[in-house]
Amino acid sequence: MRRQKLWKGVQNLVNLELVDLNYSSHLVELPDFSKAPNLEEVNVSNCKSLQQIPQSILSSQRLVSSHHQSLKTLSFYSCIGLREFPLTQLNHNTNKLVLSALLEWLKLDYCSILSLLPDNISILSSLKDLSICHSSVRSLPESIKRMSRLKYLNLSNCERLQSVPELPSSILGLIAFNCISLHTIFIVKDVRWNAELGGQNMKLRLVEHFVDEFNKQVGGGIDVRKFPKSMEKLKKQVKQTKEILNANTTAPISVESLHNLVRSK
Repeated sequence: MRRQKLWKGVQNLVNLELVDLNYSSHLVELPDFSKAPNLEEVNVSNCKSLQQIPQSILSSQRLVSSHHQSLKTLSFYSCIGLREFPLTQLNHNTNKLVLSALLEWLKLDYCSILSLLPDNISILSSLKDLSICHSSVRSLPESIKRMSRLKYLNLSNCERLQSVPELPSSILGLIAFNCISLHTIFIVKDVRWNAELGGQNMKLRLVEHFVDEFNKQVGGGIDVRKFPKSMEKLKKQVKQTKEILNANTTAPISVESLHNLVRSK
């Protein structure tokens, strides 16, 4: 049976802790979970027909009255029909956002037509891990710097992403493989996170920008000790290119700089 919805109306689901609808490819909408106060995990991965995220999960006045304080994990992996990820819900009584304040892990990978994250994403105050791989997101909201508990951010294969703004001091890891349009990463002086950048289509100007910014903030030459595996062949390729262009005094600065950066010590 190709079910498009689970049930109508609101069900009293006091004991419900896990909802796993993985590969429910014909599901077009989720039910109202506002009376599931112990719900901890929702997995709607690969629900390719799902277009909207239910407000009863993310923001609803009823969640407060139900003491809905347990939801920690949301996975919308490969929901290719998902266009937006709303975080606001207004009604005639209030303009205050209400949502699960304990959400720690959000997965929006392969939501291929998702192009925007909400400007107020920082209200996910407990979020620790955010992954939006293979999405169409072009930029990250500036408010992400206020997500004081965010530790890991995975942006790999976001081919339209152009820049990464200032990240919160809590960040431990940034992964951005194959972000072919990425040209700017904001770096603060006391940066303490690991950045994994790479991919065969990574622009040389991003490497230059990253190193230049690091030098400005840290004060002094950056000592590059290890490059991603995807760049293992880069030294040879740059060396070969430099040899070809050796007689040309107008060789691109990016090639010259990158050669100096990755040359063997």
